[in-house]
Amino acid sequence: SGFVNVLDAEPDNSSALRAAGDILAGQGRDDEAAGLYLRLLRLNPDDGNALLRLGLARQRLGQGYEAQATLFRALESKTLGENDAAQAMNALNAIYDNWDVLNAMRERNDYPAQERFHTYQIAKDPDNAAVSYALRGFTRHSLHRPGEALRDFDTALAIGGMDQELRDAVLRTKSDIEKALDSERFWAGVHKTVARLEAEKDPAGLEAYYTGLLD
Repeated sequence: SGFVNVLDAEPDNSSALRAAGDILAGQGRDDEAAGLYLRLLRLNPDDGNALLRLGLARQRLGQGYEAQATLFRALESKTLGENDAAQAMNALNAIYDNWDVLNAMRERNDYPAQERFHTYQIAKDPDNAAVSYALRGFTRHSLHRPGEALRDFDTALAIGGMDQELRDAVLRTKSDIEKALDSERFWAGVHKTVARLEAEKDPAGLEAYYTGLLD
C-alpha cells in the first residue's frame, strides 16, 4: 500500500513503479506487474532492468513471442549486469526450446527473430542441424543477405538428413540466388566498362561495346 500511495502522489516515480511491479510479480499477478513495467519503459525505453522484468512476466503469462522480443531488447540495451544478462539468456533459451514460438514469428514476418531462433537451434546441436541451417538460409534470403544464405544452404546440404521436399526447396532457392548474383556481377561489369569508356571520351569504343552486348 505504501508504493500505491507514492504512485498516487507521483505516478512517474520510477522506484515505486519498479518495486510495486516486483511485488505484484512475486504474488503471481504478472499481468498487473507487466503494466507497471510498461509504465517504467515509457519513462525510459532503454531501461534494461525493466525490459528484463517485463520479458520474464510475459514469459510466465505464456506470451512467448512478446517475451523473446522484450528479452532481446533487454540484452541489446547493454545495461544489464552479469546476473541479469544470464537470466535473460536462460529465459530466451527456454522460449526457443518451444518451436511453437516460430509460428508466431512467421505470422508477423519477423525475420530477425526467426534468424535468432534458428541460430539457437544450430548452436544446440550443430552436427544435426541441417533443417535449422536450411530454414536460416531461407530467412537470410528474405533479409537480402544472399551470401550468408548460400553458406547456410551449403552447410545444410553437407550435413544431409533433410526430407526431399525441403532439399528440393534448398536447391531451387540456391540456384535462384546464384543466378541473381551472376546477373548482378555482369551488370556491375557493364556499368564499370561504360563509365570507363565515357571517362576516356571514346564514343567509337562505347558504340562497339554496346553493339557487342546486343549481339
